[in-house]
Amino acid sequence: MVSATSRKITTINSFNKIDYENDFYLSNPNNVSDKELFNKEMSALLVELTDKATDKNNMKNNKFVLYAAGDKRIGTKTVYAMVQCTKDLVTTSCAACFEWIFKMFSECCDGKRGGRVLGTSCNFRYELYPFLRN
Repeated sequence: MVSATSRKITTINSFNKIDYENDFYLSNPNNVSDKELFNKEMSALLVELTDKATDKNNMKNNKFVLYAAGDKRIGTKTVYAMVQCTKDLVTTSCAACFEWIFKMFSECCDGKRGGRVLGTSCNFRYELYPFLRN
Protein backbone atom coordinates (compact mmCIF):
# COMPACT_ATOMS: atom_id res chain seq x y z
CA MET A 1 0.00 0.00 0.00
CA VAL A 2 1.25 3.48 -0.86
CA SER A 3 0.44 6.50 1.28
CA ALA A 4 -0.31 9.81 -0.39
CA THR A 5 -0.63 13.40 0.70
CA SER A 6 -1.51 16.25 -1.59
CA ARG A 7 -2.43 19.86 -1.75
CA LYS A 8 -5.20 21.15 -3.96
CA ILE A 9 -3.98 21.68 -7.51
CA THR A 10 -5.76 24.32 -9.57
CA THR A 11 -5.09 26.00 -12.90
CA ILE A 12 -1.52 27.14 -12.60
CA ASN A 13 0.37 29.69 -14.64
CA SER A 14 3.96 28.97 -13.66
CA PHE A 15 5.80 29.29 -16.98
CA ASN A 16 9.42 30.36 -16.37
CA LYS A 17 8.92 30.46 -12.61
CA ILE A 18 8.90 27.92 -9.82
CA ASP A 19 5.53 26.96 -8.41
CA TYR A 20 6.09 26.62 -4.66
CA GLU A 21 2.49 25.84 -3.78
CA ASN A 22 1.34 22.80 -5.73
CA ASP A 23 2.95 19.45 -5.12
CA PHE A 24 2.03 15.87 -4.44
CA TYR A 25 4.02 13.18 -2.72
CA LEU A 26 3.88 9.44 -2.29
CA SER A 27 5.97 7.10 -0.22
CA ASN A 28 6.32 3.41 0.37
CA PRO A 29 4.92 2.60 3.84
CA ASN A 30 7.86 0.25 4.57
CA ASN A 31 11.01 1.52 6.25
CA VAL A 32 14.65 0.73 5.54
CA SER A 33 16.66 -0.91 8.32
CA ASP A 34 19.22 1.90 8.89
CA LYS A 35 17.15 5.07 8.55
CA GLU A 36 19.91 7.54 9.45
CA LEU A 37 22.46 6.12 6.97
CA PHE A 38 19.82 5.78 4.25
CA ASN A 39 18.58 9.38 4.61
CA LYS A 40 22.14 10.73 4.55
CA GLU A 41 23.17 8.75 1.47
CA MET A 42 19.86 9.32 -0.32
CA SER A 43 20.17 13.08 0.18
CA ALA A 44 23.72 12.95 -1.20
CA LEU A 45 22.49 11.05 -4.28
CA LEU A 46 19.76 13.63 -4.92
CA VAL A 47 22.32 16.45 -4.72
CA GLU A 48 24.63 14.54 -7.10
CA LEU A 49 21.77 14.10 -9.58
CA THR A 50 20.85 17.79 -9.27
CA ASP A 51 24.42 18.75 -10.16
CA LYS A 52 24.30 16.43 -13.17
CA ALA A 53 20.89 17.72 -14.34
CA THR A 54 21.93 21.38 -14.11
CA ASP A 55 25.52 21.04 -15.38
CA LYS A 56 26.12 23.49 -18.22
CA ASN A 57 28.69 21.08 -19.66
CA ASN A 58 25.97 18.42 -19.98
CA MET A 59 23.95 20.16 -22.70
CA LYS A 60 22.37 18.42 -25.69
CA ASN A 61 21.73 20.40 -28.89
CA ASN A 62 22.47 23.66 -27.01
CA LYS A 63 19.69 22.92 -24.51
CA PHE A 64 19.98 22.09 -20.84
CA VAL A 65 19.09 18.50 -19.99
CA LEU A 66 17.35 19.32 -16.67
CA TYR A 67 17.09 15.58 -15.95
CA ALA A 68 19.34 12.98 -14.37
CA ALA A 69 19.04 9.42 -13.14
CA GLY A 70 21.44 7.21 -11.24
CA ASP A 71 21.87 4.62 -8.55
CA LYS A 72 23.88 4.17 -5.38
CA ARG A 73 24.70 1.29 -3.10
CA ILE A 74 23.54 1.98 0.47
CA GLY A 75 24.39 -0.84 2.86
CA THR A 76 23.20 -4.06 1.22
CA LYS A 77 20.66 -2.34 -1.06
CA THR A 78 20.91 -0.37 -4.28
CA VAL A 79 18.71 2.71 -4.53
CA TYR A 80 17.65 4.04 -7.94
CA ALA A 81 16.71 7.70 -8.33
CA MET A 82 15.85 10.41 -10.82
CA VAL A 83 15.31 14.18 -10.80
CA GLN A 84 13.60 16.26 -13.48
CA CYS A 85 12.65 19.89 -14.14
CA THR A 86 10.24 21.33 -16.67
CA LYS A 87 11.95 22.63 -19.80
CA ASP A 88 10.89 26.23 -19.18
CA LEU A 89 13.23 26.53 -16.17
CA VAL A 90 16.85 27.51 -16.65
CA THR A 91 19.52 25.68 -14.68
CA THR A 92 19.58 28.10 -11.73
CA SER A 93 15.81 27.94 -11.34
CA CYS A 94 15.89 24.17 -11.77
CA ALA A 95 18.47 23.83 -8.98
CA ALA A 96 16.36 26.09 -6.74
CA CYS A 97 13.27 23.98 -7.49
CA PHE A 98 15.12 20.78 -6.54
CA GLU A 99 16.31 22.41 -3.33
CA TRP A 100 12.69 23.30 -2.55
CA ILE A 101 11.23 19.82 -3.13
CA PHE A 102 14.14 18.09 -1.37
CA LYS A 103 13.00 19.88 1.79
CA MET A 104 9.91 17.66 1.63
CA PHE A 105 12.10 14.54 1.74
CA SER A 106 11.97 14.35 5.54
CA GLU A 107 8.21 14.97 5.51
CA CYS A 108 7.28 12.36 2.93
CA CYS A 109 10.12 9.92 2.65
CA ASP A 110 12.03 9.76 5.95
CA GLY A 111 13.56 6.28 6.00
CA LYS A 112 11.06 4.94 3.46
CA ARG A 113 11.96 2.27 0.91
CA GLY A 114 10.65 4.44 -1.92
CA GLY A 115 9.20 7.86 -2.50
CA ARG A 116 8.54 10.70 -4.87
CA VAL A 117 7.62 14.35 -4.83
CA LEU A 118 5.82 15.64 -7.89
CA GLY A 119 5.62 19.37 -8.39
CA THR A 120 4.46 21.40 -11.36
CA SER A 121 8.02 22.67 -11.89
CA CYS A 122 10.19 19.71 -10.86
CA ASN A 123 10.10 16.26 -9.32
CA PHE A 124 12.18 13.44 -7.92
CA ARG A 125 11.67 9.73 -7.35
CA TYR A 126 13.65 6.94 -5.75
CA GLU A 127 13.05 3.22 -5.26
CA LEU A 128 14.93 0.10 -4.20
CA TYR A 129 14.24 -1.38 -7.63
CA PRO A 130 14.97 -0.08 -11.14
CA PHE A 131 11.93 1.85 -12.39
CA LEU A 132 13.37 3.43 -15.57
CA ARG A 133 14.26 1.81 -18.86
CA ASN A 134 17.54 2.68 -20.59
